[in-house]
Amino acid sequence: MEGFQLDSIMDMETDQYRSTRVKAGKRKWREIEAILDRRQLQKELMELDYSGEYKLDDIQI
Repeated sequence: MEGFQLDSIMDMETDQYRSTRVKAGKRKWREIEAILDRRQLQKELMELDYSGEYKLDDIQI
């Protein structure tokens, strides 16, 4: 009985660590995608606005 409890406790600790790691990885990819989207938007705005009067910081995504 004690061996079963120890195994279940160890499994819970591993699952908690894994879920935290997965969440951090997903968050990192969201940040990367946001940066890439912002770069793409800036590139498109530069192509459309030849005068360069836009400010990317004024645009909220």
